[in-house]
Amino acid sequence: HDGHLLAVGGSDGRLMLVDLVNHQLFRLEGGPGGEITALAFHPQDEWLASAEEGNDPHIILRSLFSRQILKRWKTDGKIYALAISPDGKYLAMGGKNKKITLWEIATATVVKTFEGHEATISSGGLAFNHSGEILASASEDHNVHLWDVKSGNAVILRGHTDDVQSVAFSPDYKQLATSGADGTVRLWQVDSGKELMTLNGHRGIVFKATFFDEGRYLIAAGQDTTLRIWETQSGVTMQILHGHTASVNDVITYQEQAF
Repeated sequence: HDGHLLAVGGSDGRLMLVDLVNHQLFRLEGGPGGEITALAFHPQDEWLASAEEGNDPHIILRSLFSRQILKRWKTDGKIYALAISPDGKYLAMGGKNKKITLWEIATATVVKTFEGHEATISSGGLAFNHSGEILASASEDHNVHLWDVKSGNAVILRGHTDDVQSVAFSPDYKQLATSGADGTVRLWQVDSGKELMTLNGHRGIVFKATFFDEGRYLIAAGQDTTLRIWETQSGVTMQILHGHTASVNDVITYQEQAF
């Protein structure tokens, strides 16, 4: 949460922590050795959760202080998305089985399963709001669900015409940004589920969209090798960032910085 650490994992099974302040690189060991498909930091930076393949898919929690494994448990199928509740007590995961499973971290037990999507939960496809009462999910079924965590009921956001790749709440949690394989980024009003704006410009899949600078701007990463920045109030494209020579698959922000 302080922006000092960056976690990186990939298909080669290596999981790395990058200290952005001291410019140090650490490798985290002990996983099953397969592809790392999702990562999520504890809200207070106590530990890092990872979804890892191998002979059996596992969720692994590693301490950010000792870098040792704290917990590990098997999952039902391949996991592509992780999200941790703001209080750090619950871990939501979704993947190939189309379900979203909510785990109580202290006991490593399932407390709720959300069913309703008709296809895989996308990478980058889970996010809690500030209170942990709403969980947003994105799927290859072209839809976004806003789940009431307590009741399990969902509001379905329809508008994308292809796989939805990512979801992100605005800093005030009143809006939700989604990105998709239809080449668009869309802004939604959380309370009503109404689509507020469609942002065009990318050619091809938009893998990730997220807010920064207190929600004034939205930055998106695309298959077209660019990052685009929009002003959220007007929908005007402020900047197109060139330089990558292949797809930009992810972007994260901290205050006014993007990585």
